[in-house]
Amino acid sequence: MQATPSPVPPPRPAPSRMPAVLATTAPYAGPALIAIVGTVMLARTWRTWPDVLVDFGRELYLPWQIANGRTLYLDLAHFSGPLSQYWNALWFRLFGPGIMTLAFVNIALTAVFVALAYGLLRRMASRLATTAAGHPLRRQRVHHALDHGVPQGGRRLARGARAFLRGEYQPTPGRGVTCRRA
Repeated sequence: MQATPSPVPPPRPAPSRMPAVLATTAPYAGPALIAIVGTVMLARTWRTWPDVLVDFGRELYLPWQIANGRTLYLDLAHFSGPLSQYWNALWFRLFGPGIMTLAFVNIALTAVFVALAYGLLRRMASRLATTAAGHPLRRQRVHHALDHGVPQGGRRLARGARAFLRGEYQPTPGRGVTCRRA
């Protein structure tokens, strides 16, 4: 009589290296770190944004005048596009003219841009790489937004997101992001 082979037990799952608490909080560690770094940077530079060498008055004067009913290019001389000035005039109309009105709006818009960039970069890279990429983005974005007005700085981010969504930039496992377009 032949002995029937005993069934092989299914393999046991590998023990988790990460405790359950860390496994559930790990996805939030990167955004939390970016938020903490951004808050510290904002606190360190609070109300030191205007530059002594760069005249910032135009960024306040033109939206203030537009919010009071004057028309850009007709009543007010200006050499750039109207988006930034009308955007700032909207917030002056809603919350009153002042540099802190622009600062709070720009801080909120910077947080939105960083969150969108984090979500976009998270699709292409690991959590660690995405978190590392979020810090310089936030630093550059905050200082540019507070120095020059919000809409003027988002073009690069918009172009990159558009290229990624069109499929021109593809993540390659182990090699980062490659571009199909030369």
